[in-house]
Amino acid sequence: MQGALDGGLDIPHSDKRFAGFKKDEKSLDAEIHRKYIFGGHVADYMRSLADEEPEKFQTHFSEYIKRGISADDMEAVYKKVHAAIRADPTMAKSTKAPPKTHKRYN
Repeated sequence: MQGALDGGLDIPHSDKRFAGFKKDEKSLDAEIHRKYIFGGHVADYMRSLADEEPEKFQTHFSEYIKRGISADDMEAVYKKVHAAIRADPTMAKSTKAPPKTHKRYN
């Protein structure tokens, strides 16, 4: 829903649904909300997984490791992605070939 709101769609919503909303105070903590928008929760998970379970960290974040993205780089990566989307919001066609057979799960 957040992406749709950023795109300019008018969707009735409430701040209660956003990360950082405190029920007791009935207010939205903007700093926590910002942390989630810029991937701070992913960076925290990366750090904890790297310390506690290095093998699991290697499998979960293998693409990040391959591209040289660390937990400290997450906010910069998210800002770069947001800027790229704002610069050209058109959706690019996929270059992947469609699957030859449709998998059916019964």
